[in-house]
Amino acid sequence: MLHQNAVLKIRLLFFSVLMYFPIDGQVMIEFREKSVRKWELSDGDEFNGDGLDREKWMTSYPWARHLYCSMDVNYYSDGDDLICKEGLLNISARVSPVQARSIPYERDDFLLPCDFKAPARNLMQFDYQSGLIYSKKNFLYGYFEINFRTDAGQGLWPAFWLFGADNQEIDIFEIGGGRTGDFHVDVHCKKGCKNYPVFLGLLRTNWGDYVETDANWQKEYHTIAVDWEPEGITWYLDGKAVAWWKGSFKEALALIANLAVTNKAGSLGGAISAATPFPAFMQVDYIRVWQKSNEPVLRLTAESMKASYPLRPTAPSRLLNRKRPEFKRSVLKQPFTRLRLLPVPGGSIRIEQEGTLQKEINIAVFKKGQSLPLSQILVKAPHMLFSPGLKPGVYELKAGFDGKSASVVLEVP
Repeated sequence: MLHQNAVLKIRLLFFSVLMYFPIDGQVMIEFREKSVRKWELSDGDEFNGDGLDREKWMTSYPWARHLYCSMDVNYYSDGDDLICKEGLLNISARVSPVQARSIPYERDDFLLPCDFKAPARNLMQFDYQSGLIYSKKNFLYGYFEINFRTDAGQGLWPAFWLFGADNQEIDIFEIGGGRTGDFHVDVHCKKGCKNYPVFLGLLRTNWGDYVETDANWQKEYHTIAVDWEPEGITWYLDGKAVAWWKGSFKEALALIANLAVTNKAGSLGGAISAATPFPAFMQVDYIRVWQKSNEPVLRLTAESMKASYPLRPTAPSRLLNRKRPEFKRSVLKQPFTRLRLLPVPGGSIRIEQEGTLQKEINIAVFKKGQSLPLSQILVKAPHMLFSPGLKPGVYELKAGFDGKSASVVLEVP
């Protein structure tokens, strides 16, 4: 998202990686041909409150509200463009002239350096204001996903990304201007990513490219995610793998979602035109951060069942172009199915199934030490509701098909 070779000499604030604890009892089980992986929801936000959770999020970069050396032309306001309503975070971009300091803690006449253009005074005039959330916690590996829709138009640049020290960056998605069904993925490493494509001995400056799909970000909600592991990163669109990068990031990164404004032809956002819609909105249903767990716990507690997790209108999405970023890799061809188990009001469990391997999966609940299930359901649709009707206690929930099985702990208050 930063996209600048000559980076402003900034004083980054570093945040320690906190030990994670499941925040509301969601569990994810992933079946592959030769493995079963289990995940617990460790962080994120469902945006069900009346306002942004300031314990989780900052409303600017830790060092600035504008990046002079980037392609942005907007000023990131302090919450004015971040409105939580009806379970959605509305991130806006609008025409709103303001004079403000790019770096709040520096004086007005402090010079902002940049290698490819003349320095500028810290106190600047902006024509546009928009919203950004920057996590106070840093993360090292995991499954990071966002469910969203966004307006499109020249000059708009919505993004969801991970960023940290030495400008290390994982772009989960960037959407450029008027491209309503494509998204850009990329990585930016501390000393250059080792597997950048090389042509005639010339090293590329970046690895990424557009993933072209038939999704429509304007009319539908879609989920874009990355599975970040020590050996590489896999990108997903609506539960299907679409891109893969082999490489390693070893330092924890912060999570960012923002709607930037650009005004340069050829940039990802492009130059603003008379048709650019202002105010524009990126609406986020949820951001979820999952961590692997050997013993995940699904908690049907009063706290975990406050959210109803509404299903936003969406539509199936397909890849239209399978060129670079790498698609024809065994990592992406592996069939898999992923089950999400979400507690909902009334002591029920919403079951969501996604992936390329659609199977009828049996889910059963057992009292510890017993072989006969107390309650069970056959999952054969993308979304189903399971109401086990259990008394308070601790149970074992098992999911399985074709000889594969996984179990999680189920707690009922």
